[in-house]
Amino acid sequence: MSPVSRRSNVSAIVCTMGRTPLLRESLARLAACLVEGDELIVAEAGGNAARAVLDAQGPIAARSIHLRVEPPGKCRQLNAAIRAASGELLLLTDDDVRVPPGWRDAMAAPFARGEVGLACGPVRGLSRVPSSEEAPGPPPGQAPFEPWSFAHGAAIAVRRRAALDAGGFDERLGPGTPATGEDHDFVLRVRRKGWGVVITAADPVEHMEWRSPEEDRRNALAYERGGGAVTGAALRRSLTEGWPVLRRRLRYQRAVFAWNRHFGPPAFVAFTGGLLYGLRLDPRNWLEAEEEQQ
Repeated sequence: MSPVSRRSNVSAIVCTMGRTPLLRESLARLAACLVEGDELIVAEAGGNAARAVLDAQGPIAARSIHLRVEPPGKCRQLNAAIRAASGELLLLTDDDVRVPPGWRDAMAAPFARGEVGLACGPVRGLSRVPSSEEAPGPPPGQAPFEPWSFAHGAAIAVRRRAALDAGGFDERLGPGTPATGEDHDFVLRVRRKGWGVVITAADPVEHMEWRSPEEDRRNALAYERGGGAVTGAALRRSLTEGWPVLRRRLRYQRAVFAWNRHFGPPAFVAFTGGLLYGLRLDPRNWLEAEEEQQ
């Protein structure tokens, strides 16, 4: 496990689907904090609209890759980008966020330690349980056990070797599938392979507000269902791994009732449905063909 230099090549990855105005602002912020030797990859579900946005990003456009991925599915897009990436370190973010200045370096900093495989940064403005406050995330350092308390696909850095070891993202999870939670599942599988998971000292990534309150509520329920799917998948992989996840997730679901007794019951129904879905997810290595080429 070799360290990643602060100036080592980085592949920044953004997945998108039909949100060109948001993507334009997101890529401008991201491109501004990349350095010479980095590359920018945009994995687009279907169409070619992102190509023109990518070409407008100044000097980084010459070191950019546009991937058209079909059929749609965020995890399918992420896996395609991981295969295409040349950087030793992968920076994952979304098409509806603004990254702060210096974000690239702050996210890369923990990888000077060779045992670190994945690092997460804070995200501000996410959909959350109705009537709950947006509590501050955990402090920089070793990440807590519960990935739902810190991991979000808008601010993840992962060593490419660790992503390959974990088998990539599960394409049965995430937007475009019956359950989200792909980022939490990925963290658990990276950690299961022996890699360290940490919280960075990066400034928060800002999520752009574009959903209505009702869309926010539906999105929050999707996260609850995703939490169940991630728990079920962990139990399917191993009772030793899955039981601690289930115990902690049930404590979380109890807390949801305390936050909002109107949202709590549908949240638990969503979690239970996700749990049953996750129990059907047999372990797979989604990048197995890529690993054979290494």
